[in-house]
Amino acid sequence: HEEDRLSGAQGERVLGSVEHTQLTTFMLYNSPEAAEWMDFYEEEKRTSRRPSRSFPKFHPYMKGKLLEYDALLDVGGSLGGFPQVSDELRTLVHGPLLVVTMRTAIWSQGRHFRVERLDEKRAATQDCGVMGWFTQDSVSSASDRNPVRSSVAHYGKIEEILTVRYHARTTLEEVVLKCKWFRMNLVGHNRTCKEDACGFTRLKTRAGDGIRSSWR
Repeated sequence: HEEDRLSGAQGERVLGSVEHTQLTTFMLYNSPEAAEWMDFYEEEKRTSRRPSRSFPKFHPYMKGKLLEYDALLDVGGSLGGFPQVSDELRTLVHGPLLVVTMRTAIWSQGRHFRVERLDEKRAATQDCGVMGWFTQDSVSSASDRNPVRSSVAHYGKIEEILTVRYHARTTLEEVVLKCKWFRMNLVGHNRTCKEDACGFTRLKTRAGDGIRSSWR
């Protein structure tokens, strides 16, 4: 594939503490370096006597496991029960630097994307729209204790295009998109997403439907 090419105005900003935690978790969850550890985590969570809701999230779990791993290394203990630990994985667990670089546009895989605030000034084409498939657990009601995991389409707009840097055991640099996702209601008279007669997806995007921002 053609390499991503950033363009537009450039600036810097500092991540807030909540953003930093969200971004650290997102990058860790989506890294091939952590894939084996994700399976290890899910199996340990499944077999644990602790209630699922009290089991630690993946990032704090990994911080604890790396401490356990290093303690075994120090005393020459067996590491056969653990997946491999690379410098890249340690760097991802450590988290990114707080200062990120902002850009307003990017060419990726032959397509052009812009941040939402630029498209607000245009009456013709819009380049800030994104669509992605995300795995999520769904329940039928608040009392449902048997969530169903499925892949669900989400639609949104790009708020920011950021270059994120890591500098711990090794140096890494990644481009991420911070997106605003629209409320997805697929059934009933209040549905916000439907397919028209021509096969195009139509969304209700009135104020208030974009309820949360996340990374992509």
